[in-house]
Amino acid sequence: SGNAVAKIKNSTMLNLEVRSNSSANIKDSTINCSAKDINCVIVEKMSYINLSSSTITGGANADAIVLWSTSQVDLYNSTVNSTKSSSINVGGPYSYLNANSNTTINGTVTCGNNVIAWKDADLCQ
Repeated sequence: SGNAVAKIKNSTMLNLEVRSNSSANIKDSTINCSAKDINCVIVEKMSYINLSSSTITGGANADAIVLWSTSQVDLYNSTVNSTKSSSINVGGPYSYLNANSNTTINGTVTCGNNVIAWKDADLCQ
């Protein structure tokens, strides 16, 4: 549903989808969808996810994190793992991925049109 806000701490989950003008604050948590081989985190349509001190592990054939149109994901002191070569897909348009220096992204970041992916430098170059 639209306009929802979730605050989750110290949890383990299979996946997280935030859509339609909603937001999620995830801290000290694990999102592991490697057994299901699906997108672990999906954010779209004016939505926002903040992942702090958390670990996201994707599967072999699906990106761990996917940003669709007009969405934002902030990664703070977190780790993104994927057995796929691409672990984050900033699909866009008008999406923004922001990762701080203490965030580890194992795998590449795939960028669509009119998007920004930032971690110490522009990851979409």
